[in-house]
Amino acid sequence: MVEYNLKSQDPSVRHIGMVAQDFATFGYGESDKAINTQDADGVMMAAIQALYAENQSLKAENAAQQAQIDALLARIAALEGRKHPLGLVLAGGVFLLGLGVIWASQHRQ
Repeated sequence: MVEYNLKSQDPSVRHIGMVAQDFATFGYGESDKAINTQDADGVMMAAIQALYAENQSLKAENAAQQAQIDALLARIAALEGRKHPLGLVLAGGVFLLGLGVIWASQHRQ
């Protein structure tokens, strides 16, 4: 991604995006001098689909972890013979911390 301005516009008008030469690395389009909007839309849709699939996977993982946390809290409550509201608060904090660790490890690459 680069910031640029069009030669036909005042230099104060700025744009952000890919330049045609960079876009040509995808192997689409007629030349490395212009980006066809259909090709650009196609690349964006592929990226959106990949992000959607990752989001769905993370939601499923989140639900599974929450079910595991709930089961562990129920076991703790049963062992202690009573329910602890503080346990739910602490478990929620641990859950959020775990999500942060997972997110950080995936975005370090």
